[in-house]
Amino acid sequence: MTTQLRKIIFSLPKRRPTRAVKDEAELFHVTDWPMHYLLAIDRHHVQNMARVLQPLDCSPLMWRVLSILADQDGHNVSELAELSVIERSNLSKLLDGMERDGLIARTAPDGDKRKTLIFLADSGRDLFARSLPVVLRYYASFLTGISPSEMTAFMKVLTRIKSNVKTFDPRDVHGKD
Repeated sequence: MTTQLRKIIFSLPKRRPTRAVKDEAELFHVTDWPMHYLLAIDRHHVQNMARVLQPLDCSPLMWRVLSILADQDGHNVSELAELSVIERSNLSKLLDGMERDGLIARTAPDGDKRKTLIFLADSGRDLFARSLPVVLRYYASFLTGISPSEMTAFMKVLTRIKSNVKTFDPRDVHGKD
């Protein structure tokens, strides 16, 4: 076990061994790790968003796209996939439905479909405007009790984890101890 891994494991609040530890498996508990909590939060968040948005005939994935385009219109599919954290194939299907529903419009500059940009249509902008107050009230409810300084620290840690995960190279973990 590496020194860094040992420091991390021993810093976990529930797992401070009082005796000698034989190996990592003895210390590993899935609920001690941040990714377990991030995935559980995401799962419940998506379920909650579906309930919040259902009266507006909007799905959580649609709302992600609407919110990105409301913030900055005119993204290509690759940019939208990255920002929305939606697999590109799923996003393409979602965009097809949103276009059929008149929520978005696609334009291909110079007729080049490889450069197609996605824009909010008026009805998409309206749906975003109607849903935003409801979503913000939901966000406020799950952030209750978190101080501004805690939120700043939390976002700093999440940003660092996101960067580390995004730049991960599997060669870094194979054959090292």
